[in-house]
Amino acid sequence: MKSGAGKRVGGAFERKIAKDLSQALYGTPDKLWRTKSSGSRVEQPGDIGPVQSNVFFPYVIECKRVQKWSLDDFFKNKNNLIIQWWNKLLDDRDLAGETYKNYNPLLIITKNYFPILSVTNMITLTPPQWAVFHFNTVDSLIVLPFESLLAEFKRNREQWELAKTGLDSK
Repeated sequence: MKSGAGKRVGGAFERKIAKDLSQALYGTPDKLWRTKSSGSRVEQPGDIGPVQSNVFFPYVIECKRVQKWSLDDFFKNKNNLIIQWWNKLLDDRDLAGETYKNYNPLLIITKNYFPILSVTNMITLTPPQWAVFHFNTVDSLIVLPFESLLAEFKRNREQWELAKTGLDSK
């Protein structure tokens, strides 16, 4: 890979994830973007954050598009790249201060010719059972296709909007 190409590929991946998450969570692709360390406008740990400070976004997200990882490592090696990334994500969240301590960590990973996966410990998710794997190497981590996570976020947003509409009409 040419010098600088990894940053370009990683940046494009972060922008895609930001747009997809923004669409699922807020119904528009422009509420989230890469964070300050990646080029965003609002201070927040992780790779993706809100464009404006008045947008509620209780997540700390790390995006990785790297070739040298394998789901097999999850079963064989307790110190694999995914666990290292997960631990760094938790450390970054905790070091960011009291505001972020209760934010949900979310690791988004992929590599060439592989689906985008979400790694989280959010037990409130209710994705289809076939899409969930539990690993007891660190926390109880849930690994699911990113598309399933987006569908869950969209479903939650639509339910909230429906409930809000009912409250507003009273």
